[in-house]
Amino acid sequence: MEKIDNLPVVPDKTDRTRARYGNWTWRDGVIAITNRGISGSWHAGIVAPQYPKVTAESSPYTNGVRFQSNFESRGKVGNHNVWQTGVKSTSVSQDWHAGHWAGRQVGKPYNFNFYRTNNRNSFYCSQLVWAAYMDVAKVNLNTSAYDILGARAIHPSELLYNNKVQLIYRAK
Repeated sequence: MEKIDNLPVVPDKTDRTRARYGNWTWRDGVIAITNRGISGSWHAGIVAPQYPKVTAESSPYTNGVRFQSNFESRGKVGNHNVWQTGVKSTSVSQDWHAGHWAGRQVGKPYNFNFYRTNNRNSFYCSQLVWAAYMDVAKVNLNTSAYDILGARAIHPSELLYNNKVQLIYRAK
């Protein structure tokens, strides 16, 4: 995580009051990542416009894709942290549409096959975020770090360690 701590926090694409530099933002389409996930893994979500201050997330504990309202509070607990990233090449409108697309997946079950990323009938957390940007803006956020033998898997850390995104928030 030292690598993450050395990344600069850059201003978000918009200077709206709720999306200022270095602060948690509820701007739709922003990606949220934490190293406080399920069973010691990481977790990811995407800010969705369907309700105020929610992220669309997928978890086996919630039986799949649901809206959640407490992502930002998952950081600063022991060694856990929370980050937000924005996709560099997209517009604010494309981000909104990616968040909206993810929010429309609410109710779909959890995808336990992490190498079946092209599936759109069920999702795991980072696959949901990846698919939102892939399907809406044609931006592939996969870094291939977790791919094996031509099978693609998207880990939440790839949404942070990725030259296509920029860090816009880090819990301190």
